[in-house]
Amino acid sequence: MSLSRGFMYSAISGNEAMLAAQGPYGRSPTLRTFSLITISMSLIFFWFWTFLETPYESATLSQAIHISQPKDVLDESKIFVISLPRRHDRQAQMEHLRSFLNLKWTYWDAVDVKEERISTILDQVHSIRNRAANLSIDTISERIRLPFQWPSNVDALAKSNVSLAAAEALFWTSPSPAGKHTSRSPLTCAAADFTILPYDADLPEQKILNAPRVACWESHLSVIKEIAELEKDTFGVILEDDVDLEKDIRSRLARVWTYLPDDWDMVYLGHCWGNEIYYPALTPPASSDESQLHPSKKPKCTHAYAVSPVGARRLLLHLTYPPFAYSRAIDQAYAWLIKTKRIKSFSIVPSVAVQTKNGLSDISEEKLIIWKEALVDGVFGI
Repeated sequence: MSLSRGFMYSAISGNEAMLAAQGPYGRSPTLRTFSLITISMSLIFFWFWTFLETPYESATLSQAIHISQPKDVLDESKIFVISLPRRHDRQAQMEHLRSFLNLKWTYWDAVDVKEERISTILDQVHSIRNRAANLSIDTISERIRLPFQWPSNVDALAKSNVSLAAAEALFWTSPSPAGKHTSRSPLTCAAADFTILPYDADLPEQKILNAPRVACWESHLSVIKEIAELEKDTFGVILEDDVDLEKDIRSRLARVWTYLPDDWDMVYLGHCWGNEIYYPALTPPASSDESQLHPSKKPKCTHAYAVSPVGARRLLLHLTYPPFAYSRAIDQAYAWLIKTKRIKSFSIVPSVAVQTKNGLSDISEEKLIIWKEALVDGVFGI
């Protein structure tokens, strides 16, 4: 614009000279040519100047965020690796992963199935179900839906700074069983909020609420308690000790993380079974190999996920509520809480973390071969 204004000023001040150069029929051809060239140059400059300015003037705040330097998501988090102390083989594998990716994490002792508290928890679950049904659940012959209602103050407590120790203690304030580890039928995994199946010897293994499932629940719950105490501007990442990660996990997370809403609770870095592309991606279109961020649908498995401090408090309140606590495999509990919109969760697809599936599961004696997913370029080539 400054050049355009300069041209106009020059044309006015040189008016007399221009008139002197005119013949009887108007301006001379030379002067007309000069004027046309000058006008054309001014218009070109004006167009070029406007074209350059427009994107910056019209860019939204969201666009400005996404063109900024991506942050290193993992360096802003606190990473925990859940591992049984005796599994030196898995810890050695995880050390290779940590070194390759230059990550920092804390090993978190998983709860062993042989610990006394696991049997005590199972007895307590049995007692809570008996009291809710007002009969011995060992005698039921068909599916039974027991009375259930979530506390109304879960969301308020999750967002507050109030200690959750009292809420967690509710599970243990229920009357304990009459006898220590009394004889009873095996427990079944609950469905929905508080629906119980009768025990049958022909039930598939995944329907049985056994000690390994309770130990897994307790292991993850103990880490969630730790994450609930983190500062609000950070978050926790929970890994199990049998994972492989994408070599470029940092750049993949940096791309999707800015699209997360501020009130997220969980982000699955890897999952099993869930139809996560049911919901449209929050991230813009990309190649099929590029990770996208989707609202979670029905994710299973707990080998790699992130939890915000408020999300950890919200999970803690749900996972320790007596009728729901230790009621099933913890990944099934997460899936139900997500489905019923008690937890706001998102999933990265394709996953940036998968299970290695080497050896037997610590939950059952079955090999982890049913669900298969490969990374684009994993550290272990899985």
